Amino acid sequence: MRKGDLAAIIDLNEPDDQIQPLTAARPIGTLPFAGRYRLIDFPLSSLDHANVRSVAIFLPKSGRSVTDHIRSGSTWNMDQITGGIFTYPYMAGRDYEDPKLRARYFDDYLQFLRKSSAQYTIIMGTQNVANVDVDAIVAYHQAGESPVTAVYKNLPEEAMKPEDLTLDMTELGTASSVVPASENRGHLKEGKIPAFMDIYLIGTIDLMDLLTDASEAPTFKRLPQILREAVLENNANAFEYTGFLAKLNTTQRYFDANMSMLEDQNYQALLYSANSIETKNKNEIPTFYSTESKVTNSLLGT
Repeated sequence: MRKGDLAAIIDLNEPDDQIQPLTAARPIGTLPFAGRYRLIDFPLSSLDHANVRSVAIFLPKSGRSVTDHIRSGSTWNMDQITGGIFTYPYMAGRDYEDPKLRARYFDDYLQFLRKSSAQYTIIMGTQNVANVDVDAIVAYHQAGESPVTAVYKNLPEEAMKPEDLTLDMTELGTASSVVPASENRGHLKEGKIPAFMDIYLIGTIDLMDLLTDASEAPTFKRLPQILREAVLENNANAFEYTGFLAKLNTTQRYFDANMSMLEDQNYQALLYSANSIETKNKNEIPTFYSTESKVTNSLLGT
């Protein structure tokens, strides 16, 4: 897209109960992956290739690893005179019965969106590892009839856990709601279920209207719930992603996804299929291998 047409929100306050203690001192977004990457590299690289230069990152309780990794954002061409990466302090565990804290929650989003002056906003997480073509999502959204687009990948039912979020699909290929896999009653293709990838695309003005309405509602709702209700109310466009996807919301899945990178087909599909994945450079002392060393089937990070 043209620079400035699209803004992005990355919320690092993702559910991590089943991946503890790996996330005791860091969010899912800064866990290592495939030897040299961090999980947040994947959405940031996708945004870079789509020429997105205004990104809001909502920090977790411990944000040190995030700021250490991202720095100025220069790795992803985000160190701009206008725009750039904006970080917002941890707010997820606050008492939002307090009117001042509730107003602060929505004001952080609204101020960013207002200043971005972008036509569209994409909302992404980090626990779904994929190489996403953001420009393709935008083109699909513009051709659709709904103000909201949700992104999914068809996965075998046996690969899904009952609590995994999915899109309930209509016969027309739109998404009627976001529901756990155990409650999905939609039209499944060849025994596959549309796994939701925690990616939404919506017009910025439409998103600001949703947030403004939510800020005035008697019951507090966080952004993820607001967006899921928007899918339900608008019969959202459903964009199908067909590349490599790994869901990393449990320790076992995190381990399995890393091990899957030892298979060249998966490694190439994720890291070199659509766009290259960028990460912070690390100049470190190289590992020493003696003549007696034996290394097989390994990924060497630095």
